[in-house]
Amino acid sequence: MTSGPPRLKEALDRGVFAVTVEYNPPKGTNLDKLLASARSLLGRVHAVNVTDNTAAVMRAGSLSVCRLLYEMGHDPVMQITCRDRNRLGIQSDLLGAHLLGIRNILCLTGDYPTVGDHKDAKPVYDLDSVQIMQLVQGLNNGRDLAGNKLDGSTDFVIGAAVTPEADPIGPSWNTSMSRYARITLTKMLATDSTIGVRVSPAARIADVPMSHTVAAAFAIPSS
Repeated sequence: MTSGPPRLKEALDRGVFAVTVEYNPPKGTNLDKLLASARSLLGRVHAVNVTDNTAAVMRAGSLSVCRLLYEMGHDPVMQITCRDRNRLGIQSDLLGAHLLGIRNILCLTGDYPTVGDHKDAKPVYDLDSVQIMQLVQGLNNGRDLAGNKLDGSTDFVIGAAVTPEADPIGPSWNTSMSRYARITLTKMLATDSTIGVRVSPAARIADVPMSHTVAAAFAIPSS
């Protein structure tokens, strides 16, 4: 690691294996344990990933925690899911994140509300995770999802997650990566984005050719 705060994009640009940690914000306002843990990791990880109501359990928001970690000296990765916001809310939150210094976005579908602690919550899913990636790329290019010009563009590193072994819609192709995951990853790469792919730790890491500027695993593979 360098003497200064490690930056995720710099690590990916150099082609090194990026080490990140992931935090669930608290279900409440007490951040003492999270911040103490994060402080102990300063200079030891490239980025800190903050979940967005993971497992559909209501928690403090990713954006505010990311900002606190940024002020501490970390390079935060803000997760954003399709479950709780429509395209207006997603774009507004992303612009706000950029204004607060956050430069890494992990685009996820989000667990269905029935698996969480507010089972009667109405899911949104206005967009899917691939469409969010396309949306973020548009913001990086100075346009919103409707094609309107922005007064100042974003500069996000775009992340995605894939579980190569998952196959909810059909038999696997004679590889470790299922048809569903391969189609999803192909759509992700077709966004022509600066992409980091977070591979599920439970899945085998496969060599996937990527022609994009940035490509790396956002998670440590299983042993």
